[in-house]
Amino acid sequence: MYPTEHGIQINGKCPFYEARRIIFAKIWADQNATFEQDTPGNEITPHQRQLKQWLTTSLRDASYLNDEPL
Repeated sequence: MYPTEHGIQINGKCPFYEARRIIFAKIWADQNATFEQDTPGNEITPHQRQLKQWLTTSLRDASYLNDEPL
């Protein structure tokens, strides 16, 4: 469930240091709409599934040293 990491290169070179590791978020949703229960009646955390959809977002530094988008 970790975000995907990639690097960006232009003409074979990173344009700046932070471009070496950029994170891309993943969107998750519950597999089922209802919570199953175990024998004592406790709700069981549902399995997650990754949503396949386009996202418009800012690029972020994977080291989280910068609060601002790249």
